[in-house]
Amino acid sequence: MEDLLMWNQASQGDGVIVGTDETQEWMLKWWWEHYSKHNDYPVTFFDLGMSKSAHTWCASKGTVHSFSFPKGWIAPKEKISLKDKAYWEEKYPGDLWEGRTAWFAKPFLLLKSPYKRTIWMDLDCEVRRSITPLFEYADPGEGFSILKFALDELDIYNTGVIVCRQGSSIPEKWAAYTQKHNHRHFGDETVLMEMIEQEGLKITPHPLIFNWPTIIPQDPNTVIRHHAGGYGKTRILGAL
Repeated sequence: MEDLLMWNQASQGDGVIVGTDETQEWMLKWWWEHYSKHNDYPVTFFDLGMSKSAHTWCASKGTVHSFSFPKGWIAPKEKISLKDKAYWEEKYPGDLWEGRTAWFAKPFLLLKSPYKRTIWMDLDCEVRRSITPLFEYADPGEGFSILKFALDELDIYNTGVIVCRQGSSIPEKWAAYTQKHNHRHFGDETVLMEMIEQEGLKITPHPLIFNWPTIIPQDPNTVIRHHAGGYGKTRILGAL
């Protein structure tokens, strides 16, 4: 399945991609309501194990592509060290072992994007304005942009919103690194952070207004508000 590590060459224009399985599909309509209020860029939905009804709904709003990993690509619970297993289960008491498969799909979905310039969004992202200015961050350097901030003198990256140019080397490296090292990682972000540090990659950060965490006071100019974690999901549920 080498094609999973290669770019989709039949890409054109600007567009948005999202992906979900059945456990997270409850956010689809909420996400679409906010996105479509301010934007009309085409959206490609990646089916990572949706229900039939969710797949049909997505097809009414954009295009849908199914994605799954070949057997054995994502390390199962039995292949994780006892130390990591205990730490991860304490950190994330939810559907960790089901969720990891969807989380690790992110770089592979970027490679399969049908757009020349792609914006990936997690479904817990509330779009509040036009995302047109965000596409510009796909143009400089390596053609890959995420949120970067400093915490306790460490560089922290968040992949809830990603801007990417077709042909960028970062998603290819990220996907290959994920295939090889996912047994040591909780999710996609730690894989990317380790790879950036080890290879000295230069990532173009985009401003906080394009991926603003719910837990900090909001800026009136926020474009995308990210309701990450359990607290954020509770806020989304309250809005449904």
